[in-house]
Amino acid sequence: MKKVIAFMLAITLMLGLASSVMAEAEAECEACYEIITPQDVIYNDDGEAICIYCEEILSQKVLDALFYEEEGEEEAVCSVCGEVAGENAILTDEGLVICDACSADDEENAPDEPDEHTPDIEDASDIVLNVSDWAKKEAGEAYERNLIPLEMLGTDLKMDVTREQFAAIAVALYERITGKVVDDSVENLPFTDCSPTGTYSRYVAAAYKLGITNGTSETTFAPSATITREQLSTMLHRVILKAREDGIIENEMPLTLEEFAFDDDAQISEYARESVYYMAKRGIIKGMSETEFAPQGVATKEQAILISNRIAGNLY
Repeated sequence: MKKVIAFMLAITLMLGLASSVMAEAEAECEACYEIITPQDVIYNDDGEAICIYCEEILSQKVLDALFYEEEGEEEAVCSVCGEVAGENAILTDEGLVICDACSADDEENAPDEPDEHTPDIEDASDIVLNVSDWAKKEAGEAYERNLIPLEMLGTDLKMDVTREQFAAIAVALYERITGKVVDDSVENLPFTDCSPTGTYSRYVAAAYKLGITNGTSETTFAPSATITREQLSTMLHRVILKAREDGIIENEMPLTLEEFAFDDDAQISEYARESVYYMAKRGIIKGMSETEFAPQGVATKEQAILISNRIAGNLY
């Protein structure tokens, strides 16, 4: 239920429903003392409600003031349907008010084994993704292909991608092109810097088991570290090789470019060279210019998602 609620929150925030339902509610942020409304509440990667101005976690007192209307007795407004929630309303850890009807619908429609890593939504036409203008079309395609992990919806996809976030993108791609659901149990995860309850730890476990990504040592993964463009190319190439190894895909992606070399070829690490040119020659990843690849440049979430989408478009 928590995953569905979090997803509904992302849709509610992006469509502006929260502001239309509770536009009059105001409260003072206890950290920065700004007067905020429900539309000024955003959520961090751990699902905690934070102030848009100072990005500090909001107290339950502030959340109650924003998400409850005072008319004699307080009446909660459901964050999903916008109706008065009634006396059986529940307040989630994310600060959402859920009425009894929406809660019942969620439980009734929940899958028997809720192990999907991405939201299964058929129509993405009303979803607003926080990406660069040049990335909007392909990002929309990636969303419809379930290539954007649930945890990233509502976040700024223009920001640098971390190793643990990239693991989530890579696993989503593997599951898309193979139709398999990867074992994401964290029980035997060897990395001490990945909390068993971390937002992305299950993806790290899944990617590690697939051989898509390795640790920075035998016991560390550096989940918050960024990745370079050549590392991104290498790990997504491993997704393709793993799917082929498993006998899921047999067709080869067609070449779009003949033999060539980037002007900054000397900056490409030896381990990544094959993957970089495999991707580049097939139009999956592009240089930062017509002649330079910028292998050591830091990759962003939207770049990783778009490259993943191009792979899926060619193979699935």
